[in-house]
Amino acid sequence: YELAPAPADLLRDRPSLVEKTEFYRLAERHGLEYGPYFQSVSALDIIGHRLVARLSSKDPNLSKQYFAFPGLLDAVLQAGIGLA
Repeated sequence: YELAPAPADLLRDRPSLVEKTEFYRLAERHGLEYGPYFQSVSALDIIGHRLVARLSSKDPNLSKQYFAFPGLLDAVLQAGIGLA
């Protein structure tokens, strides 16, 4: 799935970038464990009270079988953790 890129002014200053490995390590530390097909958050850009999530599918061909792939839908909810 292709989403519109984030506006350039939103990404100009990146005070906080959370990469995939760090994100899932922090989630696990808080009792949230995700299997490989549900680890779709590639990175989070946190700018003040805004969040830009970069999402990716482990297997793009598998995603084509669904109208909305469950792993990516879950990743949208996971990304909200970044604002907590």
